[in-house]
Amino acid sequence: MLKHVATCILVVTFFTAVITPVFGHQQWILPNFFYTKRESPWLGIEHTWGDQRFISGRGSGTLLTIIHPKGWRMGRPSSIFVGQTRTVGEIELQEPGTYRIETDRPAHYVTEFEVDGKKRWASKSKDQLPGKKIIQSAHRWSQTTTFVTVKKYTKRVLEPAGAFLEIVPVTHPNKIFVGKGFVVRVLSRGQSVPGQEVQVYSEMDSGHDTMLAAVTNADGECELIFPAPGKYLLTANLRQDAKDSSRANIDVFNVSVLVEARKKK
Repeated sequence: MLKHVATCILVVTFFTAVITPVFGHQQWILPNFFYTKRESPWLGIEHTWGDQRFISGRGSGTLLTIIHPKGWRMGRPSSIFVGQTRTVGEIELQEPGTYRIETDRPAHYVTEFEVDGKKRWASKSKDQLPGKKIIQSAHRWSQTTTFVTVKKYTKRVLEPAGAFLEIVPVTHPNKIFVGKGFVVRVLSRGQSVPGQEVQVYSEMDSGHDTMLAAVTNADGECELIFPAPGKYLLTANLRQDAKDSSRANIDVFNVSVLVEARKKK
């Protein structure tokens, strides 16, 4: 494992993370368990978003998707309640294996333009604003993910999905132990992203403080070592020149993964 992360830069830091308007508020998903030996357990899921992590912010109309251990989409949770501070759902997991729970917003565009010397914003791509003086146009997309395992650990749902941006677990995300390395790989459209910072937030700290960060190596990999048991939210934000320059100037992608670190028995 060390061979893959030899060039990874591990940084422990205590700085305040600034959430800019470009990335907006952070989403996260909280399951009622990460690993269980029970037969056909009911998985309860909370989904919320806001400017502070691990504190319920707002409910969301964005639906959750459950990916079966064999890789097919099971669909939505069997019951959903959208409240003021969170969205709650549940679904029975009838087969053993590792499941992936994810949510994402459809990709969208935000363009800043000028009219009569005044700046304006529109939820459109720049090619939809002919004749306007374009200041900047952003192609934006975000997703949050977590994983749960019933009885046995499987890896099918850990495979890259080819998304705009993704944090792909190399170490199984439900087998994370305090003091042991957890390796992830950052990809964009299936390609490794070297030099990408992965920030980590702990449920035991302020939702604004990054307690751990790592920078990916040439293969897009980095290793994180969690100091204590608990839940941790991993985030990555990518801002780059837009692949489709006819519609936007920049791509702005934001992803997060919620994991749990346990004590080794």
